[in-house]
Amino acid sequence: MGSVVKRMIAVSAGLILLAAAVCIFCRGTRSYTQWEQEHLGVPDVVSSRTDGDECMLIVVANADSIEDEQAFAEETVRKYEENEFYTTRFSRDHKSLPKQVYMSVYLRKSDIGQKPSVFSIMYDTENRKIRIIQ
Repeated sequence: MGSVVKRMIAVSAGLILLAAAVCIFCRGTRSYTQWEQEHLGVPDVVSSRTDGDECMLIVVANADSIEDEQAFAEETVRKYEENEFYTTRFSRDHKSLPKQVYMSVYLRKSDIGQKPSVFSIMYDTENRKIRIIQ
């Protein structure tokens, strides 16, 4: 009987180690995915508010810096129009879309409320004009 108990203890210990390894792997994968998302430089909306004909968005660049503000603004507006943001999807079942979209841009999500926005984007949806506001 002693050898059976020893085997059961060994198997239990092995299963515990295996479960711990799986937990560590999953946590590491999640941490890497979050780190990767925050460093890819892909714009994402983290907050939106619509008031009548105006929509206000908080956008994060997920980057250390923005080299070309105009290119970033054009990419962000394209993602808005095509409803391609990772975190936020906009309901398009309304009869009318906002006429003006204001986007406050931050480098990282952790900067919101801690630092001023890097710049803002004003998008006139009727005329399809993009303006960067410093």
